[in-house]
Order: sequence, then structure tokens, then C-alpha cells
Amino acid sequence: MEATLQQQATAKSARGSSLVVRDLVVRYGEVEAVSGISFAAEPGDFITLLGPSGCGKSTTLRCIAGLETPSGGTIAIDGRTVAGPGVEVPPERRGINMVFQSYAIWPHMSVFDNVAYGLRGRGANPRLVRERTLEALELVGLPHLENRFGTELSGGQQQRVAVARAVVTRPGVILFDEPLSNLDAGLRERMREELLELQRQVGLTALYVTHDQTEAMSMSDRVVLMNHGVIEQADPPRQLYRRPASMFAASFVGNANLVRGRLTDLGSGAGRLATASGDIAVVGELEHTAAGEGDAVAVFRPENVVVGDAAEAMENRWIGQVVQAAYLGPRTDVTFEVAGQPIRAVLHPEEPVEPGDRVTVGVAASHVHFVPAEG
Repeated sequence: MEATLQQQATAKSARGSSLVVRDLVVRYGEVEAVSGISFAAEPGDFITLLGPSGCGKSTTLRCIAGLETPSGGTIAIDGRTVAGPGVEVPPERRGINMVFQSYAIWPHMSVFDNVAYGLRGRGANPRLVRERTLEALELVGLPHLENRFGTELSGGQQQRVAVARAVVTRPGVILFDEPLSNLDAGLRERMREELLELQRQVGLTALYVTHDQTEAMSMSDRVVLMNHGVIEQADPPRQLYRRPASMFAASFVGNANLVRGRLTDLGSGAGRLATASGDIAVVGELEHTAAGEGDAVAVFRPENVVVGDAAEAMENRWIGQVVQAAYLGPRTDVTFEVAGQPIRAVLHPEEPVEPGDRVTVGVAASHVHFVPAEG
């Protein structure tokens, strides 16, 4: 009897395919939208391409899908080159499926027929079409809606149908192009959890495109951060947040305090930055710091800033004046001015700070990270 999607995933550690993108270039006339990027996904990985609009992430996805032809570089799936010099495998022969931002549900067809479309297009026999289609609908939680039409579905239901249609043919890789951007905030959060659970259950390799850092950080094994057609950083979410490789990475992913200065002491596992606010010390790994002395930027997160007595014990401490304090229920967001430099902090809501107060502000050296200065 035909094995189910979940049984196949159990039989192998991951049913998904490997994906290797090497030196990918995409040009439109004189404009280079993607500039020689390289990254890879192991079978069963969930990889996210994150970045602002126009950074090249959707163009990269469309090249992998076979919807655009690269100007240079290669794309390989399970070791087989599908795009490269003299090679252009058509989309339907790449072993991939795609979930679009618009879902692309055919309104004149039933849910069952929408999901079954790919199997029927491949000439699968009716019994197999019905078995796999119902199984896919069960996986996405819609076993009772097979006879409804696209016009009768909510946004969340349409999204589930699009995912079912993508998994029903059992591809090695599923590509997601901002699939949650049209949903409201509450439904987006729920669908993030459902998509991740489905991907883990079935064991497929997922490549996900978004400009939403919450989606990227909460779902991914690794985040590929793009800007202006290049990769700024490719790391697991925790590493990307704690050890950003650039000013762009620090500011795009989460909120960050960025204090510019000059490195005056850079020893083994420690460093010191001279700034207008005073010296800032850092300890720990310095792999992203430019070698030797020079201009650099100290990065530290608002949630690591402390005030009052706790700050007095810090090597990095300053006197700051409260410029703004916004009470948000579980926290208070505070902006201090320290020697003309804004310093943001996330404090306990009971912390007694008011605009105009002068308090000691500090951050542990272990929570500071240096990146090269830009611009």
C-alpha cells in the first residue's frame, strides 16, 4: 500500500532534498538584482531569505523555482544541476513546489480539485489522486472542506489549501514567497506555528522568503539576510541576533543601540572602543571585528541595558537623561540621552523612570559586540 507522507518522513531522517545555490547572479539590463550569492540547505532544513523589499530575495526564489533564468551561477537540487551554464531544467522537472503570496487558488474549482491538480497533471490514477489529496487536506486541517469552492474560503483556509496543493505531489523542496503577508496579525501567528509543524511532520526542505523578522526568527533553522542583492549574514537566528556581522544586520534584526567610535585596544577575546560617551568594553568572541585599530561600532540590545544600582557595577556605565518613557504593559521602552547619543532600553514596567530623570545607565561588556563602521 502507498506509504503516507508522514510514514515516508519517518522512514528517512528527512524526505526533503538538498539545495545548493552557488555564485548566483541576476541582471536586468544594467541593474544587478542579485550579486553572486551562495548558500545551501540540507535535507529537511527550514531556511529563510530575509531582507527589505528589493533586496533580491524573491528574485532568488524565482530562479530556484525555474520561473526566471539566472545571468550566472548554478543551482543544484539533490546534486543535480537545474540551472547553470547551458542548463535550464523546466520548473515541473525540478522536484519543487511553490506557495505564492496570493495563494493562487482557482475560485471556480473545489478545494479537492485545487489540491489534486498537480497529481492529475502528472497522470496519477484516480485512486491515488483521492488518497493523497485527502491525506494532504488532513495534514492542513481541512478534511471537511473538500467540496467547497475557493470563493467560499477565508484567507487562512485559502492559505492551507495552497500548502496542501504544494505538499500533495511530495516535492523535495517547497518554496514559500511571503505566504502570510495577506493575513491579519493573529492568524499570521497561528499559521506560522502550523506551517512549521507541517514542515517538521513531513520532513520537507523549506525555503521561505519574508521581510518580517518575526517570521524568520521563529521558524528558521538558518536565516540568510540579504541587502542590495548580496548576503549580509547567514546564521541560525540566535547567532544572527546576538552576533550581527554588520551595522545593517544589527539594525534590521531587532532593535539595537549603535555607538560609533574608534578601537583603541583589541586583544585576545577583548576590546575597547573610544566614543563620545566614554570607553565601551567588550569581551568574548570578536570574529566580526575588523583586525587592528580603526573605526568601529558598538552594538548592544535594549533589553541588556540596566539602570540605577544594577548599572553602578558595570564597567560600561554612563549618566543619562530620560528623553522618553513609553509604558507598554509588560515593559517600558525608554530612550536616554548620553553625551548626545540616544541609548534605548527595555525596562521592567515598575522601574521608576520619568522624562527628565538623570540616572546611571549600563550594559555588561559580555553583551556588547563590535562591527565595522560603515558610511
